Amino acid sequence: ASTPSVPKPEPEPASVWAPEVERIVAERSPEPAIGVSQPDIVQDYSSASEDRYAFDESEFAEENFEELLKSTAEPRRQILSSDYEGPTSDYRIQPGDIISVEVFKEPDLSRELKVASSGEITFPLLSQVQVAGKSAAQAERYIRDLLTGDYLVNPHVIITVKEFKSEQISVQGYVNVPKLIPLPPDQPMTILQAISEAGGIQRIGNPNKIELIRQGQPNRSFRLKDLMEVSDPGQIVYLKPNDVIYVYERGLF
Repeated sequence: ASTPSVPKPEPEPASVWAPEVERIVAERSPEPAIGVSQPDIVQDYSSASEDRYAFDESEFAEENFEELLKSTAEPRRQILSSDYEGPTSDYRIQPGDIISVEVFKEPDLSRELKVASSGEITFPLLSQVQVAGKSAAQAERYIRDLLTGDYLVNPHVIITVKEFKSEQISVQGYVNVPKLIPLPPDQPMTILQAISEAGGIQRIGNPNKIELIRQGQPNRSFRLKDLMEVSDPGQIVYLKPNDVIYVYERGLF
């Protein structure tokens, strides 16, 4: 018996969409530029990427780096002497005073200095520094701020007045010891205290005729009894440099 033949399957007809699919794929696939192969394109892109992150090392030379730091640093606050002369009840340094300036852990900067007539001292690193008119604490802050940054990091400055300029008053006339009396720098002096320093009034001195002579002002007369009985602090007369107290003789007035 003969074997029945099996019919061969007919090939499936091509999809009607095949041409359209091929066209879309072709449009979306980039074609290499004319005269440039695909490997060349990849190489050029790689070179461009390297150039993007390339930098000129000369821009980071030492001098350029310093300039960069300067340009980005905050400007330093201007330090003015007058900013350190605010109100204070402490003694203010004067020309002629001798002061001790100590910088903690900096023995080469610590020294005793006399305040010049200009009110300045000559200090290492800083040259001329105005200290007259400032209290010791104010002068400490001023020198500390001048040293900070350019020279030292957070310096600790201590200033002590070792010798005060001698400011004097004069007690003359009929006192037991006519003399010049230095005015204490930190304690006001009264007329009674000045007369006491001069040994008191002589027996022939007139306790009712004590005269205060002050430059630029009319002379003022006082009685010893009135000076002793003053109870109001606002009525107490305190002496100033170069004042003259004169006690007259009895019987003349």
